[in-house]
Amino acid sequence: MYKIRFYRLHKISFFITVFLLSFSVYTAHIQAQEGYTVRSISFQGNKAFSKGELTLQMITRERPNMLKRFFAGDKEASRFSRNILETDSTRILTFYRTEGFLDAEITGIALNVRDDDDALDGTVDIIINLREHEPIIIGQVNYHLELFADKDERKVSRIFETIKPRLLLKSGNRYRDATLQNDRQLIARTFTDAGFPFIKVQPIPALDRAQRRVDFTIHIKPGPECFFGEIRITGNEKIPAQVIRRQLALQENTLYSNRAVKNSQIRIYQLGAFQFVSIKVLTNEITDFRIPIQVVVKEAPRLTTKFAVGWGLEDQFRGYVDMTRIGLLGGARRLNLFLKHSYLEPLTANIRWTEPAFLFKRTSLTLNPFYRDEREDAYRVRRLGGTLSLLQSFARYSSSYLNYAFEQSRSIGSAAAQDELTLYNKSSLTYGMTRDSSGPIFSPSHGMYTSATATVTGLGFNSVSYLRFVLEGRRYHELSPGTVFAYRLKLGVIHPFRSNQFIPREERFYAGGSRSVRGWKRLDLGPKDAEGIPTGGTNYLEGSFELRFPLWRELSAATFLDFGNVWNGAYDALFRKDEPVTIHFAGGFGLRVKTPVGPIRFDLGSEIFRGRPNLKSGLQIHLSIGEAF
Repeated sequence: MYKIRFYRLHKISFFITVFLLSFSVYTAHIQAQEGYTVRSISFQGNKAFSKGELTLQMITRERPNMLKRFFAGDKEASRFSRNILETDSTRILTFYRTEGFLDAEITGIALNVRDDDDALDGTVDIIINLREHEPIIIGQVNYHLELFADKDERKVSRIFETIKPRLLLKSGNRYRDATLQNDRQLIARTFTDAGFPFIKVQPIPALDRAQRRVDFTIHIKPGPECFFGEIRITGNEKIPAQVIRRQLALQENTLYSNRAVKNSQIRIYQLGAFQFVSIKVLTNEITDFRIPIQVVVKEAPRLTTKFAVGWGLEDQFRGYVDMTRIGLLGGARRLNLFLKHSYLEPLTANIRWTEPAFLFKRTSLTLNPFYRDEREDAYRVRRLGGTLSLLQSFARYSSSYLNYAFEQSRSIGSAAAQDELTLYNKSSLTYGMTRDSSGPIFSPSHGMYTSATATVTGLGFNSVSYLRFVLEGRRYHELSPGTVFAYRLKLGVIHPFRSNQFIPREERFYAGGSRSVRGWKRLDLGPKDAEGIPTGGTNYLEGSFELRFPLWRELSAATFLDFGNVWNGAYDALFRKDEPVTIHFAGGFGLRVKTPVGPIRFDLGSEIFRGRPNLKSGLQIHLSIGEAF
């Protein structure tokens, strides 16, 4: 309603402008042929918005330059069409009006036609002439609270006072549709979460065309204060209703909150026992200001089995079997069996028992006995032990965990040095925090990932003892559809309790490989012994910059710059001149083939900015599944 009133004075002038514009485009079109390649689009008279902002409103696209063709995958230019250009003109004017330029107009469109060897039918340059005029400025903004009941006055006023500092519609600012929409959503969302689900926000504009300003009177009608009514749970067959009910962030006869409804859905999903969860708010059944809630679920299969085989340059042939049993011993408890074989892991066997909603709604408990046979150029170790973990979910993207682990490890083969222990115990406690807003899961294009872990080892049982810290951050920016700029930084340090303390080789840091510095083969960057076997280090730093861009259909490419190193001694040796630590760099190019389980990745990497001659790596080839990070 408010938009109709706001533009009522401009309807006639707007359609006259579009009619005259269509006529001008038609007369210019006499010199241009339908289907010509659009070589370029330019604007004259645009001051408030750039060419890029205006062309985003258009269907017509200019011919991309070489860089855009290469990185964005755009090889097709738009073909000239008078009808589409008229539509584009209307869209540009609509954009100006939503941004507060109600009198903006297109004064003419020039078409320059030329013969071009790259286009069989010729090309056309489009020049759009604009006159923006002055924008509409926001004048007074008044808010009227219209109460459903007098008893709500104090609460409604208090809620509105918490919102007021965050409102963007302020006197003196340029009017924008997006600003008004943001404020409407903020007011409605805040009141809905505070027990007023039937709130209505009605802005009434008063336009003064001569003064080029608009005043607003915004009527806020919270409606009645409501509560949660009866909670009905349907669709569950094996999982008891009380298990689902315990995960709800809402209770009967408590104040209604839309946020509580959403959080309840997330918490039920986190049980890991359902394929589908929907929470319906039955406003048509409201009684005495109490709204019934219906929770509809569909249980996941009680027993699932997954298996896969594959091959990579590092782990060669690999295969795994993953079996999960839901509802073991009742409720939503899960038992998982995982078996894996590859060159790097001749045998891995994990049994994981999970108790969701342990003690608290967002806390889960896991018990995980395991056996792992790990084979690397740097070491060969067989590990037998178990972990006991508490996982706490804080919010949608954030979680933390506390993990106790005990294992007995045996180092075997030629990689075990004569002066190192071959049989030892590890008793450790680890605390970690993670925030992950990146997505999609297999090929992130936006968001970020951060994690921090701290491990103290040496908690009795004749265990080796040391401290281990690891920090990691990743960031993803989508520059254009399909084109992603990603970067990461990871660092770690191991601090032994005694200067001659033994640090197991499998716990040390290594660099090099398909998910590390790609100018080196797996674990090959860092300290080595006299035989050239990597020994790992107590300090670690590595990072990457990567540009990913589409090529054709499911095929994409990437160019990358990796850097990093591993060293022993003090971490600050990285910055000291007397004990210099060289940061090594690798650059390269790769191809990706999109699959349902992640991209098949082929990378070529080589050292650049060469440092010490004995660390030259040569050209490295990497083939694996999944992005490097």
